[in-house]
Amino acid sequence: MHACGVVFGIMVLVPVFMWSIFPFFTAVGAARVIGVMDFYNIVFITTLAIGLIFTFPAFFAILVKYGVIGTAVLRRNRKYLYLALFILAMIITPGSSPHSNLILFVPMVLLVEIGIFFGRRYEKKEKVKRARWFWQEPTCKFCGARLSTSLFCPKCGRAQR
Repeated sequence: MHACGVVFGIMVLVPVFMWSIFPFFTAVGAARVIGVMDFYNIVFITTLAIGLIFTFPAFFAILVKYGVIGTAVLRRNRKYLYLALFILAMIITPGSSPHSNLILFVPMVLLVEIGIFFGRRYEKKEKVKRARWFWQEPTCKFCGARLSTSLFCPKCGRAQR
């Protein structure tokens, strides 16, 4: 997915970004000239950011697989997630054009939905490993009883380490 993001960034977003920067040049009365290093920086940062964004499905699927977050939380809070994605798209795109923001926002939404889809598949297959958080009380690995500070379970008597 990272390579697809890099190709999408180079072939689609970099030309759109370059054309969205030109109105700023005319607004301040400057010539439409971009230095070589500035051009390469725009291309590099854009493709790197888009490549990382295209790993959203894998990121969400891993979070769901290891029980850090459930897909129900993601589905229930979609509007906040989409708002955060749109703000991220506005930060990444250099122009103030809504078209360039939407060109990046739509693939990000699709990628998040793909991540939620694959996360639901993990949940349906019961392959989700529940994360043990630091605020949860320790339980016995064998019988599930609540543990005290000892190394042995008070219910079944088995060692925990």
